[in-house]
Amino acid sequence: EQQANLEKLGRHLQTVTRSVLAVRINHTGAGAKGNTSADAEQIANNLFGNLVGGTDLVNLHSQYKACSHDKLLFTPAADRFGNSGVSIVNGVVEVTA
Repeated sequence: EQQANLEKLGRHLQTVTRSVLAVRINHTGAGAKGNTSADAEQIANNLFGNLVGGTDLVNLHSQYKACSHDKLLFTPAADRFGNSGVSIVNGVVEVTA
């Protein structure tokens, strides 16, 4: 119904896809109390769900897609494997500080 109303107003929204990169920081320096956040796999699942083989049905991707009527789509940043050991996997990169 909302789409029909937008068309009546002459407003035709284009579909936009954005790549998302989450950064997980492993703090190991002085005063570090260990990692308290989710691991990289959990973060990817929470953001992208089944796009990365996860099980989270309510996530960043699914909710923006639903609320925008499939007009705003968030996808994981492409996998990249760096020479320094820092890699992007399922839209998440881990760095050590």
